[in-house]
Amino acid sequence: MRAAAFLLGLLLLPGSGHVLIGRAWRGAPWLAMILLAPLVVLLAPIAGLVLLLAPRLGAAIEVLFLERRAGGGARLAVVLAGALVATGAYAAAVGGFLLEGFVVPSVAMVPTLQIGDHLFANKLAYRFGEPQRGDVVVFASPCQRDKELVRRIVALGGDTVEIRCDVLYVNGEAAPAEPLEEECRYRDRPLEELPWTEERCVTYVEQLDGLEHEIVHDPARRDRDRLRAVAAGERPYEQLAGHRDFPVSDRVPSCAYAADRMPGAEWAAIAGGSAQEPGRIEAVPAAPGDGACAQRSRFVVPEGHVFLLGDNRDSSADSRAWGAVPVDHLVGRVDSIWWSSGPPEDGIRWSRLGAID
Repeated sequence: MRAAAFLLGLLLLPGSGHVLIGRAWRGAPWLAMILLAPLVVLLAPIAGLVLLLAPRLGAAIEVLFLERRAGGGARLAVVLAGALVATGAYAAAVGGFLLEGFVVPSVAMVPTLQIGDHLFANKLAYRFGEPQRGDVVVFASPCQRDKELVRRIVALGGDTVEIRCDVLYVNGEAAPAEPLEEECRYRDRPLEELPWTEERCVTYVEQLDGLEHEIVHDPARRDRDRLRAVAAGERPYEQLAGHRDFPVSDRVPSCAYAADRMPGAEWAAIAGGSAQEPGRIEAVPAAPGDGACAQRSRFVVPEGHVFLLGDNRDSSADSRAWGAVPVDHLVGRVDSIWWSSGPPEDGIRWSRLGAID
């Protein structure tokens, strides 16, 4: 019976083993700790995970040394059934209302997130608050609702968005992006059955609503920046444009349009047949003397939607392809990484654990 109590406390809810031996009140503190753990995870994921695991082990060990006051086969069956139901209800409540686990599958959010980063989406963030520019969010793809992705909110309902000559503009104001590293590298694996590859990039620090975060571009952006600095008034836009400028036509991005714009396996996976066209594109007459990178058109984010971009600006499936995303698609805000593992030679990437920008 003690072995059964040990396993109940270790594998199901802490305290269930105490109930089995007739010492329910001694198990109450262990149960309280496990119930509070998800809230702690939202504030400090590593501490919260310890709090999820430690009470199980502590409760299981304690029942081995407590005086047994009850037991028997019938009691075991009742306690086991109750513990299974309670554990299922607990897991459903946590996953439905508090947080949801997510593993990063692509390089769309490099350098902020990398393949193999494990996250929790904070579901309370948008139950009691509103999305903000700069939030990193897990959301249901507008083209394939059962597929979840993670990107950064750069614009809200009513905002206008443009990317011209590699620079993000929100409501006509540039989001300053200062070069950080002359060259960087990240690991990519588009499909699990393919080998890891090493990709080159350059890093910038972008400011959005006064907050800073890193973004990466293909290495050729440095050359484009130098050319723009000396020839912006002499070269046509076509020679100075960024690889993923937006908008580039008067066609509104949508799921139907996405397949034509998607580079890589992740794009193909989320291209669907939805006819939705969230948002609109407005033409803006260029003022004389504004140069090749002058404003030409802008995307207007509809109310009740957000515009999402990947921090890996040249290798991200995002709102530039499938349009703005309804706010009710947002699963939760991502605040930190609680576990990270990539290529076998990297092992556990301890340096990546903790809060994200």
